[in-house]
Amino acid sequence: MAEYQYDILLIEDEASLATIYTAQLNNAGITVRVCSTAEEALSDLGQHRYALVLLDLGLPDGDGIELLAEIRRLGIGAPVIVVTGDSATDRVVEALRMGAQDYLVKPLTADRLVVTVSNALELSALKRRVAEESGRSGFEGFIGASRPMQAVYSAIENVAQSKATVFVTGESGTGKELCAEAIHSRGPRRAGPFVAINCGAIPKDLIESELFGHVKGAFTGAIADRKGAAI
Repeated sequence: MAEYQYDILLIEDEASLATIYTAQLNNAGITVRVCSTAEEALSDLGQHRYALVLLDLGLPDGDGIELLAEIRRLGIGAPVIVVTGDSATDRVVEALRMGAQDYLVKPLTADRLVVTVSNALELSALKRRVAEESGRSGFEGFIGASRPMQAVYSAIENVAQSKATVFVTGESGTGKELCAEAIHSRGPRRAGPFVAINCGAIPKDLIESELFGHVKGAFTGAIADRKGAAI
């Protein structure tokens, strides 16, 4: 199944309403693909992934409730928001019992449509991220799928984007250097070299010159390159 090219699939048979909803959602930065029948929608859902399905319950070639049931039977995990007329509250209740995430009642205002869809998309994205992170058995050289390890992976991802100095502590063998490499690999400087230095093996009197260089003659045998740094 191909990755989704649109945020939501709008299943609406009235062309004028579909055009209005699409324009309102596009203005909010939400991309929309439109299907006008249940048959077309099922075919499209079999070929593409969507973050959300906006389903009008009144379709020309089938009942929206039955389409919702088929979507769930096929294992399509995208959340569904149903749209119905103001006199069909019993159908809304039925749709919610069948797994619809939310509902909208016609006529729809632009604000109500955009807010409802935006909230659903944010919730959907959060659920996907949690599912992806909780299912990770490894990360940047680490091995482990436990909850504490998932917390470590998330912490690395969060600090990797910061320009602040990161101090990694832990007992010998716990993976401090591996953690530093992961931070480097996930950060904006990933294209540059990662240099690991065992500071404990360098005499304290030489650590500064070893890290930052020195000028010629700073100590016996010190030689400088053309830039003035030690070689």
